[in-house]
Amino acid sequence: MALHVLDEANRCLGCKKPMCQQGCPIHTNIPEVIRLLKANQLDDAGRMLFENNPLTTVCALVCNHENQCEGHCIRNRMPSHDPVHFSIIEDYISTTYANKMVAGPAPKNGMKAAVDAIHEKGFKAGLWLAPFVCQRSSDIMREHPEWLLRHDGDEWYCGCNWGGFFSLDIDEPECMNYLERCFRRVFDEWGFDLVKLDFLYGAAPFGTERESRAGRMIRAMEFLRRVCGDKLILGCGVPVMPAFGLVDYCRISCDVGLDWDDTWLMRQIHRERVSTRQAIGNSIFRRELNGRAYLSDPDVFFLRDENIKLTPEQKRTLAVVNALFGGLFLTSDNMGLYGAETREFYKELLRIRNAENVAVNADDGLSVSYELDGRQYSVKIE
Repeated sequence: MALHVLDEANRCLGCKKPMCQQGCPIHTNIPEVIRLLKANQLDDAGRMLFENNPLTTVCALVCNHENQCEGHCIRNRMPSHDPVHFSIIEDYISTTYANKMVAGPAPKNGMKAAVDAIHEKGFKAGLWLAPFVCQRSSDIMREHPEWLLRHDGDEWYCGCNWGGFFSLDIDEPECMNYLERCFRRVFDEWGFDLVKLDFLYGAAPFGTERESRAGRMIRAMEFLRRVCGDKLILGCGVPVMPAFGLVDYCRISCDVGLDWDDTWLMRQIHRERVSTRQAIGNSIFRRELNGRAYLSDPDVFFLRDENIKLTPEQKRTLAVVNALFGGLFLTSDNMGLYGAETREFYKELLRIRNAENVAVNADDGLSVSYELDGRQYSVKIE
């Protein structure tokens, strides 16, 4: 077992009331998974993860752990502010357990079967990928170190998420051939209609003497457009200009959070971070891109009452701004749990998407006004 994984597991306090589990949207029994791992019962831990969530290997990479399980960890209240990084533990267990599945999952549970079931319901099927980066513990990192982008001789470290991830070199032919094969499988074999491609900035963290950073990013985006053909692309984590005309949808804001403006510490040490307040500002000031460069993705809104720290007014502000300025209008809520009042407000939001005379006033603070059914409305951004 990797020592850093066991070290992370040993930091768990085994709380009687595990806040981490409450912070997980699917209520993974995190303390029990960690206990099984420490008891050298890795198969049992892996089985528990997969039974609770068949996409556990994916969620270990893409879930917003900082605001969910890790964000609720009791160790955040200590002076060291050092939560147990369950993302590292989940990734190790799920990947190790999945690699033992020699026969693979039963066909009825495979990707193509899932896509077929989605199509039968009349929906499009989408898949979330990060094509230009690899995780520290990934097979690519171990088996193809020559694919990694280097700067001054060292692999380019993109960030600390999921134990750390690194840029791939788009000038490595074998790496790009591998990516092309991956996309052929996603579209031709599995039948997906849309891909959300994340952390795209990893392709171009810097330029060279012969090519600017923007030029390198455009080249990477042109590659994605070519291999995706006429399939839909939602670009995320990409500078907004290099994506012009090359994606169907593009994230134009930072990630929203479960609170208004993150913690005091995060505001001090991060220029780019999770922030609902900042995301609203991004959506407003980049509004002219929507419908011109692509359809804008302002990230999700929340109307739920559980696992959320936003006030009712903050939730309303976020939802209205997204309705007015977003090309996409998405929520991460389980809408089946909405009560009658929330359902009515959601219907109102759908009507707001057709509002007229939308105007932004930034002279005295920041506010947005709009007209709906002959009446004027205004939203002030605090």
